[in-house]
Amino acid sequence: MRKKAQFLVPTVVSFLEDGSVDFAGNAAVAEHLIAGGVDGMLVMGSTGEFYSMTMEQKKALALATVKTVKGRVRLFFGTNCMRKDDTIAFSNFCLDAGADGVMIIGPYYFGVGAAGLEAYYDDLCDAIHGDVFLYNYPERTGYDFDPQIAYRLLKKHKNIKGFKDSHSQFAHTRTLAELTREEFPDFELYSGYDENLLHLVMSGGTGCIGGLGNIYPEICAGWAAAVNGGNLDTIEAYQKIINRMSGFYDIGGPFMSLCKEAMIQRGVAVSPYCLHPVQRPTEAECEKIAAWIKEIDEMAASL
Repeated sequence: MRKKAQFLVPTVVSFLEDGSVDFAGNAAVAEHLIAGGVDGMLVMGSTGEFYSMTMEQKKALALATVKTVKGRVRLFFGTNCMRKDDTIAFSNFCLDAGADGVMIIGPYYFGVGAAGLEAYYDDLCDAIHGDVFLYNYPERTGYDFDPQIAYRLLKKHKNIKGFKDSHSQFAHTRTLAELTREEFPDFELYSGYDENLLHLVMSGGTGCIGGLGNIYPEICAGWAAAVNGGNLDTIEAYQKIINRMSGFYDIGGPFMSLCKEAMIQRGVAVSPYCLHPVQRPTEAECEKIAAWIKEIDEMAASL
């Protein structure tokens, strides 16, 4: 049986100009996403600038987000740290605070072999007392998380519940879907690329965890609903809009800075600042964002 399509959002994190956490802004982001109808939120993923935050900031944001969300959507936290012990401690902190699960990318900076990667997650999953989602992002870690390693880990650890695959080749994600779909029917497999939701669901996966949902959660949620509804004309209409939305990634970067600007232009009360060294968008980029929003709004009006 085909799985219910889900669209989760790796949220931006709102910061004040001095680098402190903007709690009011982050509450506004959460309300924006919940009102948009998405299935869940991943806080402090790659879009959330986790790598530049202090542990005190991370813990404070986790507690505040749990309090804001109040179980209205699924809530996950990215908990990876440079040190394994810190990752374990922060993961258990988030789970104890009320998270539905934690998502953990593999070690980065130094490349790690297959045996080392498997041993790393063995240690984590043995010590974390809740649901764990694995995360593959070769462009940021410098190596690939082979589907066979994920499959072996899944056979050993009952608390591994899912996998986010930010791999540029869809065949990589599809391979993991084919490895797990019969033996582990409840395993949740997500693409990190917004436009791949339909492709992955039809291949046995769950959906996507996509950054564009920060800007247009209602379109992304509507697309998942269309896939679940099964009307091909509606699915095609949403797919065309999502495909055009993906052009946002070509405007410039880093993504989180441009994403916050787009959210502000759409009326979300998020702060425009990112943590050092990420800069605010240029005037030219802001103009491109405005033109992109105008085009997407016009396309969405025909739904």
